[in-house]
Amino acid sequence: MIHRPMQEEENNLGGGCELPNRSNSAQNAAPVPAVPRPEVLHESQPSRLGVDELQGAVNLQATPIVNDPEIELEQNIARVDTLKAELDKLRPLSHELQKKLLDEFCVRYTYDSNAIEGNSLSLKETELVLLRGVTIGGKPLKDHQEVQGHRDAFYQMVQMADNKTPLTKESIIDLHSLVLAGSLEQTGSYRRGGVIVTNSTEYPPHFEFVPQLMDDLLEYMPASPIHPIEKIAYFHLDFERTHPFFDGNGRTGRLLMNLQLMQHGYAPINIKYADVDRYYLCFKDYFATHRANILVNLIAEYLSAEIKLWINAFIQTTR
Repeated sequence: MIHRPMQEEENNLGGGCELPNRSNSAQNAAPVPAVPRPEVLHESQPSRLGVDELQGAVNLQATPIVNDPEIELEQNIARVDTLKAELDKLRPLSHELQKKLLDEFCVRYTYDSNAIEGNSLSLKETELVLLRGVTIGGKPLKDHQEVQGHRDAFYQMVQMADNKTPLTKESIIDLHSLVLAGSLEQTGSYRRGGVIVTNSTEYPPHFEFVPQLMDDLLEYMPASPIHPIEKIAYFHLDFERTHPFFDGNGRTGRLLMNLQLMQHGYAPINIKYADVDRYYLCFKDYFATHRANILVNLIAEYLSAEIKLWINAFIQTTR
């Protein structure tokens, strides 16, 4: 087994998130204990609005949902599922419309997901690289490779969702390999050494525990009876806590979140760089409380806005 030296990871789980101290070093850290999840099922009653009525009912402006995570969690999930029921009535969307929505989403998503990890390309520069193949003067080659790699990984994720590809160790590693296409020496397997998350006092588990922790996570996902949005939130938090790779954990984790959302019939979401502090708070709270409420509410807020966007795009095409 190859042992790699400790190294700083770029920004996954990102700088600025002060996590709880652990007494052990990164190499000797104890495995992360399994956290019991609440056994809760959420049911929503789909609305009977038709397409004509949707035009007046759906507003493109996102209404902030997050208020009291404990009180409003079920209400937030029910709101999303009501919107999803409306979107389901419009399905199947035409190939042209779905491609347009995903292509536009990919540019925004690639910019924000990379920006969270420290990529210096702006949204406009990201668009130029992706759509016109432009090389941005004065910007690192690595930043261009990250944009191109994330685009390729995104469309691979969409194909996996369409094909209902099971979430396995192999599918995760394949997706991660596309994310880090410019750093192939760090792909192909889980990490075999310790990592330090920049500006964080939380150490990921010792690398010898990573394979079993990931197996446990993959086994838990299909078995849990809680609502899919809650399962996906717990998966993302535990995936990032395990930090199975040397680099690319954040981008890969957010792609896996979208893979699971799309496989459950939801739209993909884009956690914006502008909301990075709210995103980091999800991890800080989870490590302290072992509850995923804050991330569930954040996902619900983004889903509500994105599904409204998809519904409104359909309405525009039927005029």
